[in-house]
Amino acid sequence: MAERTFYLELATPNDLIHQGEVTALVVPAAEGFLGVLAGHAPLRAALTMGRLRFDPIKGGPRWFEVIGGLLDVARDRVTILADAASPLVQADVEKA
Repeated sequence: MAERTFYLELATPNDLIHQGEVTALVVPAAEGFLGVLAGHAPLRAALTMGRLRFDPIKGGPRWFEVIGGLLDVARDRVTILADAASPLVQADVEKA
């Protein structure tokens, strides 16, 4: 059985970082880390500084360091408007 997916749009004021289907997302929210899977209940949350991870349909997980922003979860669509985001390479993730 194939994993369920949802649409993720991750953007900063200067860049559209990702838009497409993913299977999972973990974000650093003000109240702690939040995990999102397909079918998640609607949610809005403030983001803090930390590591964001999402799993695209193809390829391995992608990691980003984010600094603040907003998360909006709607019916099988997630929008993240980050104040700033920079990609992390696998070596940085393993070191942490």
